Amino acid sequence: MSHKAVFEALDITLKDIRRNNNRMGGVTMVLAGDFRQTLPVIPRGTRADEMQAYLKSSHLWNGIQRLGLTTNMRVHLNGEPSAQQFADNLLQLGNGAMTPDNQDGCIVMQRIGRIVKTQQELKEAVFPNVSQRFFDFSWLCQRAILAP
Repeated sequence: MSHKAVFEALDITLKDIRRNNNRMGGVTMVLAGDFRQTLPVIPRGTRADEMQAYLKSSHLWNGIQRLGLTTNMRVHLNGEPSAQQFADNLLQLGNGAMTPDNQDGCIVMQRIGRIVKTQQELKEAVFPNVSQRFFDFSWLCQRAILAP
């Protein structure tokens, strides 16, 4: 998410250009995303600096109508149990429901991936029975190995 000053500057600019003193010059804006994942970056700033720069601390925030999306359509349409489990794990992580390890402070997400020991195992895990399915472009487009 951008710094709150960006939205405040846009508000002033739209009011000026449109000669309309309503919020954002009367323009309806749609902002989308997970606000937990999109905090503004403040170089060499503290956590307090980041929170102060967050859109929620702007005078514009109380005029924003928030709508929450509750169904993960990517998971719903995909229909894979592993995709649902991954989405559930991410939601738990975002809600702070996962506890870090006492020794190193890391959060271990169980059953989120598959560990393979060889490149051949990796190929078979990502492209099972590729010799029979290589002609199915939609199947191939759903798979990728980003880094061996």
